[in-house]
Amino acid sequence: MRKGFRSSMLLAGVLALSVPAVASAGHGADPDNDGLTTAQERVARLNPLVADTDGDGISDAREDNDADGLKTAQEFVARMNPVVGDTDHDGVPDGREDNDRDGLRNAQEFIARFNPNVRDSDHDGISDAREDRDNDGLTTAQEFIARMNPNVRDTDGDGVSDAREDRDGDGLHTRPEFGKGCHPMRADTDGDGIPDGAEVSC
Repeated sequence: MRKGFRSSMLLAGVLALSVPAVASAGHGADPDNDGLTTAQERVARLNPLVADTDGDGISDAREDNDADGLKTAQEFVARMNPVVGDTDHDGVPDGREDNDRDGLRNAQEFIARFNPNVRDSDHDGISDAREDRDNDGLTTAQEFIARMNPNVRDTDGDGVSDAREDRDGDGLHTRPEFGKGCHPMRADTDGDGIPDGAEVSC
């Protein structure tokens, strides 16, 4: 991580330590109540006294000023730089990084309500990517591959659980697609002209 950013984060920590003194003066840690502390706002180059610095109708905590797929508040949770889209300069935007190497991108972890820095957020022995939080028969990772909501059993609300959907119309439900090694969004995964539903495996 770059020295400049480490210094900025150190400043944020020092400022955060001074919060009690500020609070006693009536300002508090988050004077504009936008979900970011004064220290964080300064690191993110935002106005700590205005909840929506640029006046675009989106609170500072929910902005994605560096267009990396993470909101400002999420950047701090994921230990990223909120003003640099690729904090470690590896060519991968921060939202697409996988901090804990559990198979889920940082942005996906937040959607699924997991901690992007911990492989097994609830410490139950099952990695976040393999969890099935909505009990629909699909893992978190599978839900994202199938473009479904990992927090809802029936993403489109049609009365059919996500595991039993056939999004690509190939004759296979989502769950069997994964069981046969097929892609749930491609009717002919291997491109051989035969629909996945008629294949023994993909």
